[in-house]
Amino acid sequence: MRLSSKNITSRDRMILTMMARHGCVSAKHIKKNFWEASDKTDNHYRRIGFLKKLKLIENVLGDGGHRIGYRLTRKGKKFMSLSKSDCTPKVIRRAYRTPLDHDYKLIDIKQILEKSPIIKNFKTEGEIRHEILKAHSKLLHWESSPLLPDASFEIHTPDRTMRVAVELEMTSKTKRRYTRIFRKHLLSKHWDFVIYIAKNDKLMNRLIRCYKEIRGKDIELKIAKSVNGFYLCTLDEFIKNQLGTQLVGEQETISLTEIAQFYEKKGAR
Repeated sequence: MRLSSKNITSRDRMILTMMARHGCVSAKHIKKNFWEASDKTDNHYRRIGFLKKLKLIENVLGDGGHRIGYRLTRKGKKFMSLSKSDCTPKVIRRAYRTPLDHDYKLIDIKQILEKSPIIKNFKTEGEIRHEILKAHSKLLHWESSPLLPDASFEIHTPDRTMRVAVELEMTSKTKRRYTRIFRKHLLSKHWDFVIYIAKNDKLMNRLIRCYKEIRGKDIELKIAKSVNGFYLCTLDEFIKNQLGTQLVGEQETISLTEIAQFYEKKGAR
């Protein structure tokens, strides 16, 4: 049978969209997302092979030439741009600025968040960048440009829509850098609050210490009329408890499940 883009299935398009959103995707994540958990076949590799033969995707190689995932080729990126997809392809990079494990964990986080009935419009960093830059006709200076989180999503309730920034923190940064990042997050008009998901307890405790120090000493934050919410949890807690994870805030601890239940009860009255 002659290979043609006409033979691309709806599942193939979803695989391509996933790669466009996340840049690089592993075979494991493809199977987990688009095949039943009970499926013991390797049919996902057949579809990957088909898309590779069409030259829409290619291998991403790590150290020693080991394949660690797949990404769109230039042809694949063009195909997605011309298709009726509402997803803007992520920039193809020869080397990742962040470890691939970071990107793969974000995919897991996205899958957990989208289980909630009140969570909509999950966006990756690339999609946020496209949205913000599209709203500015002039080039932005790096110091005045909006801070781009790893991802964002919206919480839709009967009363309002809240936009939430997500930061997956796998490595520690300097206190000076955290000061700049936290200030931008807390004063940003793009978000209502930010959730930091830390790699482990040690990193989470460092984030809490830096936050408390910055919150108590930073003049801009002290004189601000309003400051966005700030919540934290560890990655292990979030993967284990999912939407029931207790997010630790400055004055309260709450889960996304509790937020959904609150508005569900409120709507039933």
